[in-house]
Amino acid sequence: MHNTVIKLVTGAALFASAATAAAESPYPRGTHEFMIGATRQSAESRVLASVAQLPPSEIKLEDLNVDGDHDSWFAEYSWRFRERWQLNAFAYQYQDSGRVGATKDFNYDGVEFTAGALVDSTLQIDTYALDVLYAVHQSPRAELQVGGGIHTLKLGATFEGLVTAGNETTTFATASDELLAPVPNFRARGSYSFNDRFGADLTVGWLSANVDDYDGSFAYAHARLRCRLGESSSVSLGYQATAVDISRKPGGGREQRFDAELYGPSLQLNWAF
Repeated sequence: MHNTVIKLVTGAALFASAATAAAESPYPRGTHEFMIGATRQSAESRVLASVAQLPPSEIKLEDLNVDGDHDSWFAEYSWRFRERWQLNAFAYQYQDSGRVGATKDFNYDGVEFTAGALVDSTLQIDTYALDVLYAVHQSPRAELQVGGGIHTLKLGATFEGLVTAGNETTTFATASDELLAPVPNFRARGSYSFNDRFGADLTVGWLSANVDDYDGSFAYAHARLRCRLGESSSVSLGYQATAVDISRKPGGGREQRFDAELYGPSLQLNWAF
């Protein structure tokens, strides 16, 4: 009986110690973690969608008033199915638009726009990813994970030529093109806890788009400072930078190209369970 009591007390003490240790970090290593965040990003972007009948015309979207700060969102779910193995699903969306009079002639996807025309422009970048990470290093304070998976990039641009008469605005021409690229990716993530409440982490990724008739790459980096709010929740402030350079030649003299750099601060909430 005495030995049984000692075993029970020892087991309870070890369990309490482990629970406390898990909570004493801004990076709890629970089975599941859900993250949702927003970022205020600026964009420098250029697009092209040419056809054989017209000379290629690269469009700098800054010239069409699509270059300001814009809010976008991202979300991530992580499942640590083994002590060192983690499955991640990620989604990110960016969209910006502008309206301005064109300062020069241009064409997009076979549609011609002349200088002076009022043009509505929209740029959209959606990213969806599924990957697996393995912890090559673990300690009570730090963890380094590397891995890879598959990303799907959905890049789109739309231009509408407008005519205004009095209070009426009508569309006289619309050009829209979308590029959907499933590409393999490499990702690495490192985190370090300064103490039981504050820590820092860095995630970097690189995607090769050299698949079939696609060419180019997609690279990003996201650095964050994290503060633990409760036993299983935390908040992060960070800075994110993304570079997209994707082109495609589907044949018939056609070419599609998206080239963009996005950067800005981010805010993120995390829940572990």
